[in-house]
Amino acid sequence: MSRAEALQMASSQSLDLVEVSPMAEPPVVRVMDFGKFLFEQNKKAHAAKRKQKQIQVKEVKFRPGTEEADYQVKLRNIVRFLTEGDKAKVTLRYRAVSSFTKTSAGVSCRGFLRISPPIRWSSRIR
Repeated sequence: MSRAEALQMASSQSLDLVEVSPMAEPPVVRVMDFGKFLFEQNKKAHAAKRKQKQIQVKEVKFRPGTEEADYQVKLRNIVRFLTEGDKAKVTLRYRAVSSFTKTSAGVSCRGFLRISPPIRWSSRIR
C-alpha cells in the first residue's frame, strides 16, 4: 500500500498513521488513535510505578550497656527488616566518657559481626 493511500485511509477514519517499525523494509505503520495510545501507555506506566516496592533504611541504635533481652528484641527486628526487603542500619552510640575503639565496638555489637557484611567504621559521634 502506498503512503498516500495509507494517509487517505487514516484520515477517512479520523485516526492517525503511526510508524511502528521505521527500520524495517518497507517501514511498518499502523492506523490508530495516537492520543488514546499515549493515554494507555501513561496509564500502564503509572500502574507499574504504583506496584513498586519502596526500600527504606531502618535504623536500630545500641549502647554499650544494652541488656541481653533488649539486644535479642532489636536483633529480631533487624532480621524482620531484612526479610521484608528493607535495609537495616545499626548504630552504636557511645557517651562522651566512653572511649571509642574498634575493639570495644566489636565487643558491644556481639552477634552482628556474624550476620552482617563488612562493617564500615565511618561515622563517629562525639
